[in-house]
Amino acid sequence: MARKYFYYVGVQNNNGMSFVTSIDNRNRMCHWDTDKKPLAMSSTVANDLAEGLMMNFFTAVVVKSFFELDKHFICNKTLEEGVKNG
Repeated sequence: MARKYFYYVGVQNNNGMSFVTSIDNRNRMCHWDTDKKPLAMSSTVANDLAEGLMMNFFTAVVVKSFFELDKHFICNKTLEEGVKNG
């Protein structure tokens, strides 16, 4: 039985990591909007996109998931500080 994986491109931001939500091939741009659902793509597209973002000085990673993601990885600073301070 073949297992299906979902691939996403995560981009570092001030609050954690946002996933690419759309790709504009015509203008060679992509967007990451935390109000929209992350865009699942093939591993080849995800690798190429992450590499292109890195060449343009964005910190980007490929995330391989066993299930479809519907949210972004956003860090809540007040929660983070609370954990550090006990």
